[in-house]
Amino acid sequence: MMKRSILNKTNGTGEDATATTITTTSSSSSSSRTATAGGGGGGVSETNTGSSGDPQTAASNRTTSTSPFSGNQNLTHEQMQTSSAAAAADETKKQKKPLQFLVRSLWNSTVRGAGAGAGGDMTTTKRAFLAFLLLLVLLWTSSSLTTMTTTTGPRWTASIGTDGSANIFSTQHLTKTAPPMDIGRKAGTPVILNIGSNLDPIVPRPKDDPCTVALAFEPIVGHQILPHPSLHVIHAAVSYDGGWSAMNLYNKDGRSSSLNEANHLAAWSNQQRWNKDSKIKIVPTISFRTILESLEHYDIQMILTDMQGHDFKTVSSVGDLLVKVGVRRLVTEVYKDNVSTYKDSHNDLCLNWLPYMTSIGYVFEGLTRMAGDKETLLDGYRNVQEVRETCAKFRKNPPLEKVGVSEYNAYWRLKSEPVGVGGGVGVGTENKNENLETHYFYGTHSPGQPGHVFSKEAYEQCRM
Repeated sequence: MMKRSILNKTNGTGEDATATTITTTSSSSSSSRTATAGGGGGGVSETNTGSSGDPQTAASNRTTSTSPFSGNQNLTHEQMQTSSAAAAADETKKQKKPLQFLVRSLWNSTVRGAGAGAGGDMTTTKRAFLAFLLLLVLLWTSSSLTTMTTTTGPRWTASIGTDGSANIFSTQHLTKTAPPMDIGRKAGTPVILNIGSNLDPIVPRPKDDPCTVALAFEPIVGHQILPHPSLHVIHAAVSYDGGWSAMNLYNKDGRSSSLNEANHLAAWSNQQRWNKDSKIKIVPTISFRTILESLEHYDIQMILTDMQGHDFKTVSSVGDLLVKVGVRRLVTEVYKDNVSTYKDSHNDLCLNWLPYMTSIGYVFEGLTRMAGDKETLLDGYRNVQEVRETCAKFRKNPPLEKVGVSEYNAYWRLKSEPVGVGGGVGVGTENKNENLETHYFYGTHSPGQPGHVFSKEAYEQCRM
């Protein structure tokens, strides 16, 4: 009989490795095949015994251990599952602690090994040298693992007030997720954003810095916007999350299109002639957080949102990132009197916007209509004192939610920004406010009324 045995006691981690035994033998007139659960390295043991009546005929007997289970050959299926789960847990634990494993292995192979080789005694110089090597490995590995294991992504939360108000926002990210955007301007260049611009995006005025860059986000008719030296058009919608989404097309030129579905009782809804064949268009979406993070090295002078009921959900999704990036001012589309044009919009000034914007560090500076007279401040909403009183009465006895058109522009100033001319008081003739004219009313660029264009020399000086 010839027998060859291969056995590895350990694999360096303190675990038993697989043992393999190959046996070749000659036997008489019997043939059998058995399978048992073996010990040691553990496993399924397969034995083949072949023979014939001829003593010159050779048969082979092969035993191979392959299973991770050991000891008891009568393991039940449940016990096998438990052992397998335990082994997986041990492996996960080791993966979570690669630094400790590496240091322990290095210690075993150097310090303990050197000590054993010297009869268990090491010189002080050797110990100091090896300790120094361990320290270097510790520092280098710790730095590498920190980079490898960093977690990113938003964690969403929502709060519903006792008055029915809804605030949806994300907590701070563990790391920054968006790289800086290069728009061909040096850091600190003024930037203005128009989210939902349709065919007439805002652009710099003659009195503004000629280097000011305007960014217009328009997913439906952006391709029809005429070129302008200060303007970049991004053919995408903006939302609380990036990816793609179905946008509902409403009104002429898609002017009332929204990521939210319209309430059909709204004045211009599907009952109207231009909406009876309303369609859905799949559009790319960019998260509002990504936009702010990628532009934080620029000076964001103002953000204008016209998102058809999706405004609050998007803006509030970034928490206080608006303040951290230093967005100076915002003009946001809001509803009031608990009237909504779109389903599940939660876009009310008193219920949603005022509590949220005040909590993160913005000051209310007035409310105007979005249609008709767009410059006159409304009574009860001319400044922060008036809106607090108006909203306090509203929240004390809120009316039932109604369907209709109640769209307004609300003006917000970062608290750290100086108060403009008029100070948001709005007590001038017919409630006109020079503060809005100075800080919020930018020029527009449309086919019928192109925006202001600076000289070629002025633009050349802006390039990096």
